[in-house]
Amino acid sequence: MAEQIVNAFRFHDKAETGICEVSVLRNVIKAIDFQVYSECEATGVFGADNSGYIDYLTFVAWATGKYDEQDFFYTEEEFDAALELEIKAGKEEEFMREAKAKFEEIDKDKSGILDWEEMKVLCTFMFEKFGRVFKSTEEKDFAISKQLQRFQKVAPRQKGWDFPTFQAYYQKLIEDTEKFNVQKNDGYAQGYVKSEAAKKFAELDKDGSNSLSGEELETFAAWVHEQFHPEGKSLSPQERKKEAKKLLSRIDTKKGNNDGSVSFAEFDIYFEQKLVQIEEFKRRGVEKKQKKKDEDGQFCEAVDHP
Repeated sequence: MAEQIVNAFRFHDKAETGICEVSVLRNVIKAIDFQVYSECEATGVFGADNSGYIDYLTFVAWATGKYDEQDFFYTEEEFDAALELEIKAGKEEEFMREAKAKFEEIDKDKSGILDWEEMKVLCTFMFEKFGRVFKSTEEKDFAISKQLQRFQKVAPRQKGWDFPTFQAYYQKLIEDTEKFNVQKNDGYAQGYVKSEAAKKFAELDKDGSNSLSGEELETFAAWVHEQFHPEGKSLSPQERKKEAKKLLSRIDTKKGNNDGSVSFAEFDIYFEQKLVQIEEFKRRGVEKKQKKKDEDGQFCEAVDHP
């Protein structure tokens, strides 16, 4: 009987948590063994209002006499608290893996210490997280040097950062970034953000969901293509879908929260960077045309005055 009950519970426990609702417990026991069901009713196992959750493996052990204590019942409040702790522990484990992977990525010489040259990569990573865009290499190099000085003050007598030092900073960086992005999304949703990125995002967000996906990303992909190919051929429907998929990967999967859509905070960072690239592309185009015009003028002058 025990195996039959456990299998019945597992049929309902799709996520394999080992936990089921009391209402499921009642139905399963009543269908399989009415005598056990009656004993559970008499001893109050199902509770007064049929709410709460049951650790069904512990319950089966109790019902078959292998376990004496009835500590298999959780109120909804107890279950929510336990679930919150489990989620928090899972997030901490995920964060540790992420922090370790980022540390190993920056630690090019695998010394276990991020020297000050390697720490420049962390500076760039931090700027990207907060969406800071530089108009020139000189401006970026200056910002990196100033940030590097701040990092050096954390460990003034060391040649760089070890993992514990990096981990503490990385955790705060991620937490601050999440808060920053929430504030940015809220600011946009309430109409406080008036940037070019906000205007373009609103133009693309046809369904007003405050996120971009599907055809909205395809439209953005086509716009980006047109900026760099002003006199070229437009993207085909298949190419639009392909480029939209790439955008989602770059903006959301790799640098965002990986929820399958692009929020304003995620879009803002990418768009501001893209605007700088577009301006640089246009500047080079003007210079190229002027150079050709000057060369054509010199050629005509040479023909007129051999």
